[in-house]
Amino acid sequence: AVRADFGLGRLKGTYAYVGQVNRVLGDKRDWDSDSHLLNAAYAFAAPLKLQGFVYALDFQNAPVSSTLTWGAKASGKLKQGWPF
Repeated sequence: AVRADFGLGRLKGTYAYVGQVNRVLGDKRDWDSDSHLLNAAYAFAAPLKLQGFVYALDFQNAPVSSTLTWGAKASGKLKQGWPF
């Protein structure tokens, strides 16, 4: 596996590559992998941040050979006095 963290101003992220999964249980203990994981976040301002991720899992000898999962999340804080 290889992991790289990066940042450029308000953009921060992590990329990881997984080449093999070593398991302790199951008939086929170790899985050959060609998986990519990416997580990135951008801070628009101190109270507002947008995060996104993509997990592309690819296993050659696992019961489920590949999956693609992605998503996003916005987080922040409202100013005091807002009607919410």
